[in-house]
Amino acid sequence: MSFENVGTLAYQRGDVSEAMRCFDAAIVENVKDWRSIAKLGSVHLEEGRMGHAYVFASAAVRLNPCAETLSDLGRVFATWGDNEAALELFQMAHEQNPSHIPSMNNAGLACLNMAMIDDAWQWFQKASPDDVFDLQRDISDVEKNKAFVHLFRQEWDKAWPAYNLGLGKGDRVARWQGVMQWSPMIKSGSLMVWGEQGIGDEILFASCLPDAMKTMENVTIETMPRLVGLFSRSFPNARVIGTRYQPEDSIGIVPDYQCSIAQLPGYFRTTADAFPGKPYLKACSARRAAVKGLLDPMPRKKKIGIAWTGGTAMTGYHERSLDLQTIVDALGDVDAEIISLEHTLPDDVFPEAMGVHVFPWLTHRDLDYDNTAALIAELDLVVTVPTAVLHLAGALGTKTLVMLNERPAWRCGGKTMPWYESVEVMRDWTLESVRARVEEVLNGAE
Repeated sequence: MSFENVGTLAYQRGDVSEAMRCFDAAIVENVKDWRSIAKLGSVHLEEGRMGHAYVFASAAVRLNPCAETLSDLGRVFATWGDNEAALELFQMAHEQNPSHIPSMNNAGLACLNMAMIDDAWQWFQKASPDDVFDLQRDISDVEKNKAFVHLFRQEWDKAWPAYNLGLGKGDRVARWQGVMQWSPMIKSGSLMVWGEQGIGDEILFASCLPDAMKTMENVTIETMPRLVGLFSRSFPNARVIGTRYQPEDSIGIVPDYQCSIAQLPGYFRTTADAFPGKPYLKACSARRAAVKGLLDPMPRKKKIGIAWTGGTAMTGYHERSLDLQTIVDALGDVDAEIISLEHTLPDDVFPEAMGVHVFPWLTHRDLDYDNTAALIAELDLVVTVPTAVLHLAGALGTKTLVMLNERPAWRCGGKTMPWYESVEVMRDWTLESVRARVEEVLNGAE
């Protein structure tokens, strides 16, 4: 068996080091082995080593500019956030091989990332047309990605079945898979609802937990440690454990049924009328009292929390984030104290110099999220970019303005924001429109 094949098998079973060693050995044997070069680039991409990924993907394209290598290089640009360059490469790949499913799928994803929803749907339909059924065509990722078009369009009944095809892929780590899947038809026994994805996603989908607990009495919620206190208080009829990152066999619980928290909307949020929009999280009263004691002595009566960064390099950081000065300029000379809700700050950013209060002992990413929840619950208003803060504020019922980016993700990029009635999404905003809306909210206008 060739080094390339051994490396491929090693990567499929999760042995990254062995895979890289094998691909490297294959290249030593033949420096023009474009397949091994491309696969080594893909490994680097999956492991987040972007510079290495670019070098190897580019080298593979130079050796053989085929659909496979062009698509791989496009994935590097897409991960960087340069979706325009990525889409151009995916289109070139499609021209090279019109039946190459990954290039069409990736083109659709690039269009999604640029909020070109209709174009995305056309690419996905090219990859998996409704009138073609071929068991030899692997279109599972395409069908999964169609979910995001349905989510943008708020076609909820179509969205969730497709969305859950992504369970176990990418950042959607699957757990408790040896336990029977739960559905609302099951009324008795013990249920494990386990968290997945980021902290904002977990809070968003937690809106469905009360619905599940109306059906099942014996519910355990497995979440990240930072959310245990907040969820325990908010869902007192459930057992809440912070074991999300622990091996399941070390936890000492054997539930009768299991369900991902992101699967719950497929049962309880299938129509527009099914979204209550009401607050469902409760901040700690003792921590709120401590925060109140911190905020009340400040000269200005009103208090505004701000967050200006969101996401990572792979989840649209540059698209979603603003610089601090932009939000400060948007607030202008509003008669309110401005408080940072950022969980970490770069060394070269000094909010205090701009009149912004910073309380890292409340908001730091390593701390219990109950601290940030108590702070947000004591604010008059939150002004934020799309980030976890908006989900926490919405779930607590704090009035929130979202300065939406031009190419938003589905969570707040649809025609409405049905999850939280206290969250107002500002599209095509200007500094003046944000400032005017802040003044209206602080003065009691709806």
